[in-house]
Amino acid sequence: MDVIAIVQARMGSTRLPGKVLKKINNKFILDYVIERLKFSDKINDVLNEGYRTYDIMAEGKKEVGTKEMGDLISGKIREGLLQAS
Repeated sequence: MDVIAIVQARMGSTRLPGKVLKKINNKFILDYVIERLKFSDKINDVLNEGYRTYDIMAEGKKEVGTKEMGDLISGKIREGLLQAS
């Protein structure tokens, strides 16, 4: 069974907005997370593309939950529309 890692990288943190795109030693925090995931012997691949909330925001809706985002991404993976690295 293949295991693909999906990182939820939220930009709207109240304590440190945009923290996944903050840099430490000239490298994005998100890059450190993805790099570390690749060392896992339990994960076969790391998803290298994704969606933003507004990509799936239905008209008239004010927010998108993690279930909706997960459903969209897992559906795209099943359809072969998203590639892992």
